Amino acid sequence: MATRSRIGMVKSDGKIVSVYCHWDGYPSHVGKLLLENYNTPEKVAELLSHGSISSLYERIGEKHDFDMEQRGPGKVCTFHHRDRGESLQIDEHKTQKELLEALPRWEEYLYLFKDGKWRYTANTNKVNRLKPLTPTVCSRR
Repeated sequence: MATRSRIGMVKSDGKIVSVYCHWDGYPSHVGKLLLENYNTPEKVAELLSHGSISSLYERIGEKHDFDMEQRGPGKVCTFHHRDRGESLQIDEHKTQKELLEALPRWEEYLYLFKDGKWRYTANTNKVNRLKPLTPTVCSRR
């Protein structure tokens, strides 16, 4: 069963862009990868520009067969648009409040890159508060 998440970024104009991520959305996988590999505005923007994500890994990589299972070190991301030919899906929200209110119940985690740092929340209720994403948080399952 998938642990779904949403990954977003506050842009310079204050609006938020976000994408859906299907697999392994818990902090010890998606959170850790974001913290270690997608930790600058440029890297986050490049990641989000590909739209919804099937599997997040260390590198964005090149187009590949969607059904090709990645193995070993150096795995690359799999995107619904680039690798399966689906329409590009990138959502935009005017405010953080709007993003939180629009978050579907089945997306268990939200990760937001804001002011050069990652924040996250578990989607357990509508009063979610974003907390700093730290290596300690990412070491817990």
